[in-house]
Amino acid sequence: MLVRKVCMPIRRLKTPELVTEYVASRMKIALHKLPTTDYLGDQLLTKYGSQSRAYQFFAGSGWDGIPPQVDPYYHLPEKRKLRKRDQLMSMLRAATPLVTLFFALHGDQKRWVDFCGGAGHLGLLAAYLFPDWEIVCVDRKDFSLQMGRSRAEELGLSNYRTVRCDVLNYHERFDIGTALHACGSATDFSIFVSKQQCAAIVAASCCVGKVFDANRKAPALPGNSTTASWGTARSSKLQGLLEQYARMQDGTYKEQIIQDYFVKLRSFADSNTESELAAVAKLVVETDRLQGILENSSDTPTGCEYSGLVCKMEPESATPKNDILVAWPARFNVDVSAWGDVEVFAVGNSSELAKPSKGLQESECIETG
Repeated sequence: MLVRKVCMPIRRLKTPELVTEYVASRMKIALHKLPTTDYLGDQLLTKYGSQSRAYQFFAGSGWDGIPPQVDPYYHLPEKRKLRKRDQLMSMLRAATPLVTLFFALHGDQKRWVDFCGGAGHLGLLAAYLFPDWEIVCVDRKDFSLQMGRSRAEELGLSNYRTVRCDVLNYHERFDIGTALHACGSATDFSIFVSKQQCAAIVAASCCVGKVFDANRKAPALPGNSTTASWGTARSSKLQGLLEQYARMQDGTYKEQIIQDYFVKLRSFADSNTESELAAVAKLVVETDRLQGILENSSDTPTGCEYSGLVCKMEPESATPKNDILVAWPARFNVDVSAWGDVEVFAVGNSSELAKPSKGLQESECIETG
């Protein structure tokens, strides 16, 4: 097990940094590695054979064997094309174990929905690599969806189709749901809809700090009010830590105060700074998201219980928003060891660093996990 130490900067800390330090040093923050291409190659060889497109992509020619219609290199500006390749490769490395270890509940029909998929960068590539899966791209923008349909038609991908609607209005049965940089609440909506179908989830969120204005109530999801998007912590662990922090700082743990601290944490996670602590805040947010999925079964079918983990894209420079949440129900029979080494975070202040304000005591770097 690896340990990554993150110490506070040598200056007086601002409130979002203090909140991050407090909760991160007391949470179990575990970060998994993506499955290796060697592991995926072995799995794909067994399931599809050496001539399959998926096997060739991961264990053979890689991007060199991918047609232009499904390769973002040919459709994006120079500064984005290689980074988008890295993002797609990372998402597919996270999703492919779900494909190879999937146990179908509905005969041989298998459906993978890419929420907020736009012109189909991820969905088209998935359709090309896995022709035995139906890939559905859901988005609100008809122009983007038309671009994806045109590329699918050029390549003859009969297993790719598009649906124009809001995420919450998609009601077809499906088995895997993905969301790559779905804006604002859309990532949480994608998770919510996937849980309703007891589907696996692979999500890399972006603007977590912009989900809602701190001065107004977050929009509610259908059903149980505890699924409101996203005014409070999702997990009991983070909620408890924020209550402790509020009691220590303000002498109370009123809901509005706790919510305000959570918003500060999320906004800091969304900042454009290169601060390592901001990246930790983002990881705290994703860990909370994951624990919320594992704890809350009110919006899932009876008997649908999830396992999951958080990993990072490779290379991490593919995007500043490089955390990937992966969660799956038991019918996927996933081998967690496929995700390789686990890295835990040790977060805190070294003895040389300045003491924080408002009663927070100086602490040493603490290994979590």
